[in-house]
Amino acid sequence: MLSFAIVAFFLLLLLLAFWTISEQRIFTRVEGKMRRGVFIGSQRLSEEMRRRLEGLEGIIHSRDGFVRKEESEVLISQEPQKWRRTSWTYLAYVNLSMPESRLEFRMPLSNLVSSIVSLLLFPLILYVILFQEGFASDGATAFFLTAFVFIVLASIGSLLFHHFRERKRIMKIFNDIVEIEGR
Repeated sequence: MLSFAIVAFFLLLLLLAFWTISEQRIFTRVEGKMRRGVFIGSQRLSEEMRRRLEGLEGIIHSRDGFVRKEESEVLISQEPQKWRRTSWTYLAYVNLSMPESRLEFRMPLSNLVSSIVSLLLFPLILYVILFQEGFASDGATAFFLTAFVFIVLASIGSLLFHHFRERKRIMKIFNDIVEIEGR
């Protein structure tokens, strides 16, 4: 019974990996819905940025990404790549018809699920090992609790690092597009 659970667990991880890779490829395409993915966070859109976005038309490509505008909606994303340097992919969505437009950062649902699973998986494994050890007083408990705390903190730090790196990448694409349009 335990071997079946282990096989099922690894099959689920494999399906999650396949879902993440396939959705990530579709997520960054120029075609498709303008508002896609799961809302992660937002920032207020400056008046200068709003004015520049309102002046754009159609699809504009830069070296690393593109801006697509349809009516009052704007999508800022990287170009689809065969291989990514990061496990996360963000895009930015703006609805210019709103009174106070915000730059929304969005990511595929599969990436969010994968992040949550990876954040919870290692502490769960350590917790199971801790119970198998029976809370031994020979230092094993302290070691596993320290490892548990370290992994949780490292995972949260990694999530924050990726979040800020992807936001910076989106802003770089926008600035590249503004420079191209300014010529």
